[in-house]
Amino acid sequence: MTRETKRDSRDDPSTPFAANRWPVVIVGAGPAGLAAGLALAGQGVRPLVLDRPGGRTSRKIGESLAPRAWPILQRLGIESLIDESRHLASPGTLSNWGHEGLVSNDFLMQPYGRGWHLDRSVFEDDLRDLACRSGVSFRRSSLFGIDRDPGGDWTLRLDSGEEAIQSRFLIDASGRSAAVASRVRARKLIFDRLAAWYAFMESKTPIEDARAMVEAGPEGWWYSALLPGGQLVVAKFCDPGVLAGRDRSVKEWAKALNESEWTRQRLLNSGYTVVDGPHVAAADSAIFDPVSGPGWVACGDAAACYDPISSHGIATAIASGTDAGLALQAALAGDPGPMAAYSDRVERSFTYYLKTRAEVYACEQRWLDSPFWSNRRRLDLPDRGR
Repeated sequence: MTRETKRDSRDDPSTPFAANRWPVVIVGAGPAGLAAGLALAGQGVRPLVLDRPGGRTSRKIGESLAPRAWPILQRLGIESLIDESRHLASPGTLSNWGHEGLVSNDFLMQPYGRGWHLDRSVFEDDLRDLACRSGVSFRRSSLFGIDRDPGGDWTLRLDSGEEAIQSRFLIDASGRSAAVASRVRARKLIFDRLAAWYAFMESKTPIEDARAMVEAGPEGWWYSALLPGGQLVVAKFCDPGVLAGRDRSVKEWAKALNESEWTRQRLLNSGYTVVDGPHVAAADSAIFDPVSGPGWVACGDAAACYDPISSHGIATAIASGTDAGLALQAALAGDPGPMAAYSDRVERSFTYYLKTRAEVYACEQRWLDSPFWSNRRRLDLPDRGR
C-alpha cells in the first residue's frame, strides 16, 4: 500500500490525539460539513470541524426541502429534526415558466408527500448540536493556509492565530469559496454565471400560502417562499451584468420587483416591506476538477454548484457530505475504492444536471431574443482535458 492509503496508529479513531492532531479536519460547518461529520462519527471517527466565526448568524437564501429530500434525511438519521414546531410544511409549488398563468404542482401526489421551508439557522443549529452529541468537535476559526509534508500529513494555519492543526485528511465543505480545493489548485470549471438579488420581507398580515413561487421574466426569473414566522424571501435570478453598476438599494430592488407580474401580485395586498437586504450572491453552475485528491475531498458547493432552479440545495449538500464522509472513512481504513467512486459519482451527476438544466430553460420560449434565455438553452458539457 502507498503512504496515502496505509493505516497506522495516527489514523485510528480509538488512539488518543494530541491537542492539535486529528484524523480528519472538515473545513466548513454548513449542512455538507455537518453531514460529513455525522457520517464519520457514526463510523467511530472523531473529526474536527472548522466553523467560520459568525458564519451561522447570517440569514441565508436556500431554505427549501423538496419531498424527495426525505430519504436523504432518513439515511443520515436526521429526519426527526424536521417538524412543524420549527419549520414550515409546504404543500407544493406555483410556477409561471414556459406558459402563461400559474401552474400548481401538488406535493401530495408525490411518494414522500409535502416539502418544507426551513428556518436555516434553527436547522443548522440542531444539526450542529446533534453532531456535538455524536462526538464531532468544533473550533471557531477560518482557514488561513495549508501545507502538506512529504509523508502526507496536513498542517492547517488558522486566521485566529491559534497553534497550527495537523491532520491526515481534509474535507472541504467551505461552500463556493472552496477553501481547500482552491489551495490545492483544483480547477473551477464554470458553466454559467448567475446572480441572486434577494431580500427578506415582513408584513403584519403575512400570506398563508406556503407554496414556493417561480416566475420567469425577460431578463431572468423570480423566486419567493414563505418562511417559518411569516417572513418572505424574494429573489431575482439574472445575469450578473444586469446588476453591474446598478443601484442596489431597496428602492431599486422594489422597482425591479414591480416589473414582475405574479410575484408582485403575491405581495400587493399583504403590506410586505424589506427588513434585510437586498443582497447579491453568486448562483453559478460550476464543478471543481478534481473533487478529490491525495489526502482531501470536497463536498457540497465546494465540489459542485448548481442553479437554484434545479432544487439541489440543502438535500444535495447533505447527501454529498454523507457520501464524502463515508468515502473518507474507507480511505482511513486503507480502501481507496469508495473515494474514487464518490468522485466519479459527483462528476456524472453534474453532467446529468447540465443536460436537465438546459432542457428546463429550453421550456421557456416567450423571450427567444433574450440573452438570458438563449444562453441557457445551450448545453456545454465538462471538458476535463488536462
